[in-house]
Amino acid sequence: MAGATTLTMRPFAQTQLLLYLCLTSVLVRSWTYTYSNQTMSWIQAKEWCENHTQILMFIQNEEDNNYLKDNLPKIKPYYWIGLRKTEDNWTWLGTAKMLEGNGYWSDNEPNNKKQDEDCVEIQINTWNSNGKWNDEKCTKQKHALCYNASCLTTSCSKHAQCVENISNYTCKCNPGFTGPKCMEAVECGAVKTPEQGFVQCSHVYGDFRFNSSCQFHCARGYILQGSKHLHCLSLGKWDHDPPECQVVECPPITTSNSGWNMTCNHPRHTNSYNSTCVFRCDEGFELRGSHTTRCDHTGQWTHNTPTCTVMLCKSLSVPGGGIVSCYRGNSTICTVQCPSAYLLLGGSERICRPDGSWSQFQPLCASYKDLLMASSGCAAFSTICCYMFCCSYCRKRKKPVKQNYQDEMTDPVCDAGDAPLEDLLSSV
Repeated sequence: MAGATTLTMRPFAQTQLLLYLCLTSVLVRSWTYTYSNQTMSWIQAKEWCENHTQILMFIQNEEDNNYLKDNLPKIKPYYWIGLRKTEDNWTWLGTAKMLEGNGYWSDNEPNNKKQDEDCVEIQINTWNSNGKWNDEKCTKQKHALCYNASCLTTSCSKHAQCVENISNYTCKCNPGFTGPKCMEAVECGAVKTPEQGFVQCSHVYGDFRFNSSCQFHCARGYILQGSKHLHCLSLGKWDHDPPECQVVECPPITTSNSGWNMTCNHPRHTNSYNSTCVFRCDEGFELRGSHTTRCDHTGQWTHNTPTCTVMLCKSLSVPGGGIVSCYRGNSTICTVQCPSAYLLLGGSERICRPDGSWSQFQPLCASYKDLLMASSGCAAFSTICCYMFCCSYCRKRKKPVKQNYQDEMTDPVCDAGDAPLEDLLSSV
């Protein structure tokens, strides 16, 4: 009959209690409980169960305990179960699991009242202690209570714990595993490879599943933003969001100097890896430093920012005691004056050109006495002296100069008129 339970007793040296649960006429796996008619110590009870291919009773929940309380014969002494104290911990024999929760102890138990009460009996009687546990000396004589479990070595995978039920068993998966037998590791999903980067993963239970780990790297010139390592958790999620690779950036190029300009090329972002800049100076300025610089993979420019300095002409010095007066506007302009009794050879004004050169040659202040002496040398036909004397004097007096000499040489004549002195000198 569906939904009914049947209890079968067998008249052997041992008695078996079989519980069957019928669902739509299908008989599912069941437990077989066995108890001995003879009494024995806890160690003997353990061996007796093993000789009958069973183990001392393992009670894992209240349902198990109540079933035994309601169906076992009420005899005394009571029944040994597979719970024993090991290193001060109550531990189940078959599974080596420690007792969870408070168990089903009688009042004030366990109390180790008589010392060395390291084994446990289940009391089956008509009193209030029916189905309760009591600690006893392991040498006491009691009935063995065994069971033949539904769980087999092949019932669940190694990633699960087989949990006995009265009518069946279930596989309790370890964290990170799923499925009826807990054979499959939970999946976290494939990770995204970052742009300008790559990822290396190792897998224990399959691609991107529980306990998989991935390590992220970035290409040269990029830095990782986020966690470098990702680990697939038992809940089917990665422990961090996937990182990204961000281009390395260099500090902005700034300067307080004037007179220069800069042209930059940025392949990705402003002032980022492989950005290049070219520097130029305005007219009248000279570049000091490198003409170019590049943002490298460390976030530093390959060269320091150059400077543009004003191009200066060499200081004017006027032989003969000349006085130089300069002022600066868009360019430096200097005027030269000679003291009295001195003649200025060359123009009085000179301008410093953008390339750092003066607009005229070095000025000279010559005394009239020296000029007269130089003119005497013309008797030896020193052309340069004559030209310097004649033309310079002519530029000053605006008329020809004649000089009588004892040797009655021909007087020099200034034919150059107002021609520039440097033109005259270049023709010599």
